[in-house]
Amino acid sequence: MQLQLNEIVKIAAKYMPEDKLELFQTELKNTFSDQNINTLPQKGYGEGLLYYLNPGHIQVVENEVDWEQAIHISASSLLMDDVITQSYIDSIIRNQKNGYHMFLNSDIVLAHSSINDGVKKLGISMATFKKPVPFLNEKQATIIITLAAENQTEHIQVLNDILKIFQKKKNIQKITDFHKSIDIYTFLQNELNS
Repeated sequence: MQLQLNEIVKIAAKYMPEDKLELFQTELKNTFSDQNINTLPQKGYGEGLLYYLNPGHIQVVENEVDWEQAIHISASSLLMDDVITQSYIDSIIRNQKNGYHMFLNSDIVLAHSSINDGVKKLGISMATFKKPVPFLNEKQATIIITLAAENQTEHIQVLNDILKIFQKKKNIQKITDFHKSIDIYTFLQNELNS
């Protein structure tokens, strides 16, 4: 059975309030993260990952940190660039504490919150961790991607690109092996252009 995540979300949008839709979408991704999810449609859903992500929004963390520090680190470049406010980071942490785990698979967290919780414009950042970060659901992340979205559709192409990169398990190890942001960025470019 082929799963089109966006089709399920579109159907769900007819029957649930908008403030619950994003949480539903996250849980849906978590549920099917170990399965092969087809990419989302590419036309009419905004720019791709590399339009918003630049080497300055990628951090490599060598030392051990807890999950709250890891989220702060991953989101810090968006905060510095005035893409989000501190309340957005606080909301991500609050959601984690309330049990909304945002794992795309066993190693990657897509940290995000509601579009009303301090997003100024669409943006994305990434942090890789040499020492896996333990989360409250007993999973450990080596990559945290922070996504700030202004609406329900503009970031779909970004998610499509993320799914394309990380559906290959070996890419996670390759990305976490790099020690420089520019090397990660170049790798992402090569993967998305192949």
